Parts: sequence; structure tokens; C-alpha cells
Amino acid sequence: MTILSLTDARVALKLDEGDTRDDDEMRGWIEAAEEAVRFMAGVPDQLTVVDEWVETDLSVCLRWHPLISLDAITEMDGTPVDLSIAWHINYRSSILQLAPQYVRRGLKVSYTAGRPELPAAAKAACLIIFRHLWSTTRSAGAPQAAGFNRTDDVVQVQGLGYAVPRRAVELLRSLTADNPGIA
Repeated sequence: MTILSLTDARVALKLDEGDTRDDDEMRGWIEAAEEAVRFMAGVPDQLTVVDEWVETDLSVCLRWHPLISLDAITEMDGTPVDLSIAWHINYRSSILQLAPQYVRRGLKVSYTAGRPELPAAAKAACLIIFRHLWSTTRSAGAPQAAGFNRTDDVVQVQGLGYAVPRRAVELLRSLTADNPGIA
């Protein structure tokens, strides 16, 4: 599921519906904006993932949060692991505690992370980030995102690699409030 559609992005930039010249560039910025939202707030929509560990410890932290469902766990050779016996699961933080017999083994975990419905804050933040990325790459004569300028207050998000508007960060904080320890 995408957070921001190409149509929504085009409307936000006030571009003509039939003008598709910039669609490829817009798709790239939409993807980057969605990546930023997932990085800062976990998965706002739903995403099915397989994580692999060559060797495990007593607990493993899944890459994406919050956890909706744990779909399957297998050893690296494909041998299934009985979920009801082997795991304690913290759905909010996506941390799995292993039974002692599974420590130091290679495991594959298939799961669904995210939220049942896309929060409005995630879509709004994604749109703000998209408009910022679009605006900062336009030359002086090119169309700018309406109501947005290059001097908007931005912050560097550690680990992301580029700055995002502070307004988007504030919106995404509401999505991480139920995930203690995840910034």
C-alpha cells in the first residue's frame, strides 16, 4: 500500500491532470518521502516482511514496527518452528523473546507490520516531505509546491541522510507515542 498517490502529489503541486512530464521524478520523491515516514514512525500502512538472522540471541527485534501478526517462523533450512511454544511477542515494539532451545540458531521470521488503517498524520507528513523534496530540487524558474518554500524549518533526522520539515517530524511523533523506546 502506498501512503501518497501520484494523483494526490500532482494535486498538491497544482499541476494539470494531463501533464505527465514530471511523473517519473515525482514517483521518486514520493518513494523517498514514504521511506522517511517509515523510518521515523514505523510502518503506517501494512507491510509483509521476512527478516533473517544467521545467529540469534535471547531476543530479536524485528526491523519494522508495530507488529500486526507473526505469520511464520522457520529455521534457515525451512524447518517450521511452533509459535505457541517458542516465543513471547511484544507487538508494540516488535521484539520477540526466544525459548532457550532456539538461541544461536539461524531463523527466518515472516510477519506483517503496520497499522490496520493509514493514519491521517502519516499521509499529511508524507505530503509535507514530498513537497519539501520537490521544492528543493526545482530551479528558480520551475513550478514550486504551493504554500511551501525552500526556507521552511527543516531538521536532520539521524540515520535518514537528508533533512525533513519539522512539521512532518511533529506529525510523526504522534505515531511513535505508543512505541516506547522507538524514536
